[in-house]
Amino acid sequence: MYRLSQKQVYQVTQSIIDSGVSYAPLLDELTDHICEEVEELMLNGYSFSEALSQAISQYKQGQLANVNRDMFEQISYRTMIKSYLKLGIRSLAKHRLTSSINLVGLTLGISVFLLIGSYVYHESSFDKFHASADKIYRVTTEQTREDGSIRRSAFSGAPWGPELLAGIPGATDMTRLMKYRLPVSVRSEQGDKHFYEKDLIWADNSFFSVFSYELLEGDPVGPLNAPNQAVLTESAAQRYFGSADPVGKYIIYENDVVLHVTGVVADFPANSYIQADIIGSFATLGTGFWFNIIDNWNVLYYYTYLQFDHHIQPAQTEDKIKSILSNYINPKIDIRLQPITQIHTSGNLENELSPNTSSSALTISILVGLTILFLSVINYINLSNARALKRVKEVGVVKVMGSTKSLVFVQFMVESFVLSLASFLVSLLLVVLLFPGLKYFLGMSLIVPPNYLVVIVGIVIILFVTVCAGGYTALKMADVSIASALRGKSYHSPRGFTLRKALITFQFMSGLGLVGAMLIISDQVNYFISADTGYSKENIIEIPLYIEDTQKLETFKNELQGLAAIGYVALSSHRMSGDQLYRSRYSTTRSDSVVMGRLHIDYDFINTFEIDLVAGRSFSKDFTSDTSAFIINKSAAVELGFHHPSDALGNKLYYLAQNQNGNYIKSGPIVGVVKDFNFKSLHDNIGAMVMDIQPPRNHFLNIKLEELHDPTSAVKQVEDKWNELFPNEPFNYFFVDDRYLGQYRSETQLQKIVFAFSVIAILISILGLFGLTYFDTAIRSKEISLRKVMGASTFNILRIFLKDYFVLIIIGFVIITPIITWLMDRWLNNFAYHVQVTSWSILIPILLMGTVVILTTSFTIVKAANSNPIESLNHE
Repeated sequence: MYRLSQKQVYQVTQSIIDSGVSYAPLLDELTDHICEEVEELMLNGYSFSEALSQAISQYKQGQLANVNRDMFEQISYRTMIKSYLKLGIRSLAKHRLTSSINLVGLTLGISVFLLIGSYVYHESSFDKFHASADKIYRVTTEQTREDGSIRRSAFSGAPWGPELLAGIPGATDMTRLMKYRLPVSVRSEQGDKHFYEKDLIWADNSFFSVFSYELLEGDPVGPLNAPNQAVLTESAAQRYFGSADPVGKYIIYENDVVLHVTGVVADFPANSYIQADIIGSFATLGTGFWFNIIDNWNVLYYYTYLQFDHHIQPAQTEDKIKSILSNYINPKIDIRLQPITQIHTSGNLENELSPNTSSSALTISILVGLTILFLSVINYINLSNARALKRVKEVGVVKVMGSTKSLVFVQFMVESFVLSLASFLVSLLLVVLLFPGLKYFLGMSLIVPPNYLVVIVGIVIILFVTVCAGGYTALKMADVSIASALRGKSYHSPRGFTLRKALITFQFMSGLGLVGAMLIISDQVNYFISADTGYSKENIIEIPLYIEDTQKLETFKNELQGLAAIGYVALSSHRMSGDQLYRSRYSTTRSDSVVMGRLHIDYDFINTFEIDLVAGRSFSKDFTSDTSAFIINKSAAVELGFHHPSDALGNKLYYLAQNQNGNYIKSGPIVGVVKDFNFKSLHDNIGAMVMDIQPPRNHFLNIKLEELHDPTSAVKQVEDKWNELFPNEPFNYFFVDDRYLGQYRSETQLQKIVFAFSVIAILISILGLFGLTYFDTAIRSKEISLRKVMGASTFNILRIFLKDYFVLIIIGFVIITPIITWLMDRWLNNFAYHVQVTSWSILIPILLMGTVVILTTSFTIVKAANSNPIESLNHE
C-alpha cells in the first residue's frame, strides 16, 4: 500500500496518462515508481504538487508516449509477465483477508493431497522396481470346497516350477520360494550370536536373475546353486558378523544345518512384497531335513514365479499350465497367474508371504485426497467470485486506461497462478516436515516418491488450480463492460441454481460423504476390535518354542502355573491370531472324507482361551485315552453330517494321513464340540476345525496372565523362569491381542487417513464458509440495512441467510447418500463379518454439517445485522 492517499495516487496516475501512457502494465509500473519518488521528495520537505512536478519533469515530454507506442508495437513478453506477476502479488497483498483464507485453504488441500498421494504411491509401487516386473507372474491355486466355497491360496507345489519352465513357450526363467510359518533358530559359526529369524526364506539360484535385488558381494551367477548355501542382507550380515566380511563364513540353521555364506544383498526395499534377512538355497530342502516332501506334487507349501519374454494373456497360459500339470495334481485344483505388481493390492489370498492391502482401500484413499483438493479449489473459486464483485470498478478504470479483455483476463489468471504457486511451495515444505510424522502415524515405512513425479504432480496441481480457480472469475471479469463497471454494476448470475450454489453444494456433499465414510470405517474397525471371536484374547502372551526337551518344557509349564500372576498355561501348534492352519482329511463311519483345519493343543488349551463347549467335554489327564481323542467345532460337526453337536459325541473320527506302513496315523472318538471361533481374521468365514493332542507338533506356549496383576511384572517373572531353565535360548513373546489387531493393519490405516483428513476437510469448509459469509454480508449490506429499517430482527436476518445454506445441505445430502452407501457397501463386502450401514451413519454427518454452518456463519451475519443501518445506506 502507498503512503499517499488514494486521491494523490490517482493524480499521479492521471499525470502519467496525460504524458501519453495507456498500456496498463507500463502505467502500473510507472505509477509505482513515481509514487515512491514523490513520497521520498515529500519526506525531504516538498509539497505534494512540487514533488509530483519534479518527479514527472525527469521524463522529457513525449518520451513516455513513445515508450507507450513501442510497447504496443512490440510487446516484450518477459516484461509483460514480470509486470503481471508484480500486479498479482500486489493485488494479493492488498486483499489480505481473502488471500490469507485462500492461501491457507489451498495449502491444506494440496498438502493433504500430497500426503495421501505419498501413501497411495507407496502401496501401489510394490515390486515395480524389478527390471522385468511386467513379465513376472506368481502361480496361485484355487480349490472348490465341498460346500461350494472357493479357497484361494498363494501356495503351489515345489515340483511345478521346473516342469512349467520346460513346458510353457515363452517362459524364460523360474524361481521358487519357501518360508516356514514360524521364526527359525540361526546361530553364528562360533555360537556367540543366536537369533530367531522370522524372515528366512529358501530360494532357487535364479532368485537374483528373476528379481532385481542388488547383490553387493558374491558371485552373481551362482550364489545359491548348491545345497547348504545362504545369502545375507546387509542388516543380517552386520548382526552376525559385525564389520567383518561374511562371505566364506558359516551360520547354523536349527542347530544342525550348516549354511555357507556366499553373498551379501542390499536390504530389501520397503515396497518389496518379498521381505527376507537370510536367503537359503532351495536345493538345501531336498537334503532330508524338510520332511522329505519336496518332491510331492500335491503338497502346496511353496511360491512359484515364472518370468516370460513377452506380455502374456494369463487366461490362455493358465489353461496351458493346467494341461501340463493334469497328470500330477488333484483335478479339483485350478491354476491362476497373478502379476507380481498386483500381489500387494490383491488382499484376498490365503498364505501370503507378507501383509497386503486392498485395492478398495486405496480407491477410498484416492477419493479422500481428491475430494479435499477439490474442496480447497471450490473455496478459492467461491471467494474469488465474491471478491470480484467488489473489483468491477477497478476493472472499469483499467479498461478506460486502455486495457483489453485479454489483458484483464491475463491479470486475473496471473493472480490465480501466483497464489497457486505459493500454495504448492508452502505445501511442499509442509509435506517434507510432516512426512516422518505420517510414517509414524500410519505405523509403516513409506517410499519417498521420485523427484520427477513430484515435479509433474506440482505442475499439474498448479495448472489445475490456476485454470479451475482463476479461469471462471477471469472470464467473467474480462467480460464486464466499461459502462456497467463504472456505474458500479457487477456481473450477476441469473437466479436459480447458479454455479456458485453448485460448488457450495459439492462442498457440503464432500463434507457429508467424508464424515459418513469415517463413521462407517470406524464402526468396522471397532467391530474388529470388540467382536466376539469365540475365544479370549486379553492378557494372554504367546512364546514361540524351539525346545526339543519335552520334559524340561513340561517342568517350565508346571513352574509357571505355580506363580500367582499366572492363570492357565497351554501348548499349541499354532498362534491364535491368523496363523497358517494345517489342513487334512477326516472322516467318520457315517460320512465321506472332508478336508478340515487341524489344530494340535494340550489339556489346558480350552480353559486358557475360554472357548465355550457346546457338547461333551475338554481333554483331561483323567482320561488316558484322550491322546487319541478329538475335539471339533460346530462347523466340523455340520461338515461331518451331524444335525446337532451332541450327535457327534462318541463317533470315531479317522485322521486320513498315512504313515510309512500305509495305515492311518490316528483315529479316536469325538469327546467334545466347541463353539465356532475365528482362528483366522474376520476377513474370512469360520471353517471346520479338528483339535487333538500331538505334543511333538506344539510350537507355542500360551500363558494367561491374571487380570489383577501388573502385566509387565508378570512377563518379567515368566522371563526369569525361562532364563533359569533355558539360559541359551532367547526369550521372545507377543501379546495375542496385539497380533490379532495386526491382522487389520490396512483397515486401521484407512481409518486413520479418513478420520484425520476429514477433520482437515471440515476446517477447509469452515474457512470457506467464513470467507463466503464475510463477502455475502458485505455485498448484501444494503439489503440487511433495509430489512433492519423495515423492522426485521437479527434472528430473522440470520434465518434468511441460513435457509439458503441449509437448502444446499439437504440437496447435497440427497445426492451423496446413495453414493456413499454404495461405496461403503462395496468396501464392507471385503469382509466375511462386517457391520451394516446404519441410519446414524447418515444422520450424524448432516447434524454435524448443520452445526458447523450455524457456528461458522452466525458470528459474521449477526455482526452485520447489528451494525448501524444508516452507515450502509449513506454509503450506498
